[in-house]
Amino acid sequence: MNDFTFPSIEAAHPDARPALEGPQRHLGFVPNLLAGLSNSPATLASYAELGKNFAKVGLTGVEMQTVLVVTSVENACAYCVAAHSTFATNQKIDPAALKALRAGQEPADPKLAALSSFVRSIVRTRGKVPEAERQRFFAAGYTRDQGLGVLNGVAMKTIANLGNHFMNTPLDEQFKAQQWAPHGN
Repeated sequence: MNDFTFPSIEAAHPDARPALEGPQRHLGFVPNLLAGLSNSPATLASYAELGKNFAKVGLTGVEMQTVLVVTSVENACAYCVAAHSTFATNQKIDPAALKALRAGQEPADPKLAALSSFVRSIVRTRGKVPEAERQRFFAAGYTRDQGLGVLNGVAMKTIANLGNHFMNTPLDEQFKAQQWAPHGN
């Protein structure tokens, strides 16, 4: 049983509507995650603001999607893995890299491998990233600013991942081609 509603823009709380209108224009639909988060306009606004700031941290589109896919895999969020696999494909990620990320493995590309390992370490250690992992991230060409910026993506996806678990968010038709299930579940 699902106690949450996933309202249309028109049926959403008036304070949530502006945060739903942008995705409607940009994507052509409102993802169920955002519709569900609109039940708490403050939570939806926080999520949207993190997303806006994450876009400013100096990562490419593929790198941003790498952060979001890895965080979602680590948090076993089938909804977000499917959604961000779709967005990563739209960003022209190498299909083999995406397959590795979805399997919880490092892609062959050394820079994406360092990024994915760094993100995995952030999530697993709750930010207590071992020095060797930090140095690998920097050696791959990332900056300290980008390392801190990755936290925006991890925080944003953690809200979404946990929110999806809590709301039992149904997967949108637009993401079904990238459906994913956590290993062992």
